Amino acid sequence: MWLNGGSVPITTKVELWNEIPETQRASDDLLFDEAAKETQTTEGKVRSTACSDKDHSFALVLDRGDQALTFRSKAGFMSGFSDTIWYGEDHFTLCHHVEALRAVVRYRFPADNSYAGELAELELRKELPTSPLPKTDTAPAEKK
Repeated sequence: MWLNGGSVPITTKVELWNEIPETQRASDDLLFDEAAKETQTTEGKVRSTACSDKDHSFALVLDRGDQALTFRSKAGFMSGFSDTIWYGEDHFTLCHHVEALRAVVRYRFPADNSYAGELAELELRKELPTSPLPKTDTAPAEKK
């Protein structure tokens, strides 16, 4: 497994970029979120992970709405976490303390129907903070 730790993954950058109204974006700044060939993308909350030292396999159960989707990997995959997660790269593991984090999963179709797919990429993040609503003047209008 490869962790990109300290850098902000491109999917996070694109998500933040999309929060900016188009009229406020610089016209020469373009961001693209490119997925690996033959992969599908889904998002949800991590329910659980399982790591095996014996065969170096990894399993992830993702809650997406009312569905629990299981993804597996035996060949390794790219993974990372956004800067909103306060772990140093050397103190982070996918095997512990990732439950309830938001996940963006890129996967390939499974070999059989017993699971949702083969992991290609996994990005973990905490929910993005919501921007505060602009303050409105709530004072009553003056009577003339």
